[in-house]
Amino acid sequence: MSTLSALRRPLIHPAAVIRFDLPGARPVPYVQARRFFDAFSRAKVELLELGRRLEALERE
Repeated sequence: MSTLSALRRPLIHPAAVIRFDLPGARPVPYVQARRFFDAFSRAKVELLELGRRLEALERE
């Protein structure tokens, strides 16, 4: 699987992940998880755009 196709897969929102009670895991505050998710989402969009530009340049 290419990196670009891996980036296109849907993400699981961290709020859904927080609900799982893993042994030895500390609960993560929702605000902290939300900030991480938002930053990760922005980075993902930027990487997808760079991937599209790279694909366009390779076709030229």
